[in-house]
Amino acid sequence: RVVIKRPVRSEYVAERKTDFSITGKTTRYDIFLMHNAVIE
Repeated sequence: RVVIKRPVRSEYVAERKTDFSITGKTTRYDIFLMHNAVIE
């Protein structure tokens, strides 16, 4: 799981759709689930 803290009105990182987001008044947490992540 990767969580990125961003301002509410900012663009999404790498234009990838988040698995889900938690939004507050000024901050948004974008959560990406790494289903098939490869660890090197």
